Amino acid sequence: MSRLSSANRCRKAAAPDTSLPARCSPVRDRNRIRRKLREIVRTHRAALAAFDVIIRVKRAANRIEQDAAAGRAQRLLLDCAARG
Repeated sequence: MSRLSSANRCRKAAAPDTSLPARCSPVRDRNRIRRKLREIVRTHRAALAAFDVIIRVKRAANRIEQDAAAGRAQRLLLDCAARG
C-alpha cells in the first residue's frame, strides 16, 4: 500500500459525517430538559402556588424521551394542582 493512499484514507476517516445530526453533550441535554420543565412550572405557577416544586434531573435521555417526560411532568403537576 502506498503512503499517499494511506494518508488519503486517514483524511477521509477524519472528515465528519454530515448525514447524521450531531449528538448534543449530556450536559446540554440535561439543560434542555431542565428548561422544558422550568417552563411548565412557570406557565402553571398560579395553580401550583400552594406547593413547593423541586425538579431534579439526574439523567438526560434523547429528545423524544425528554419530550415524553416533560408531558408526564405537566400532567402530574396539573393533577397535583387540581387536588390541592
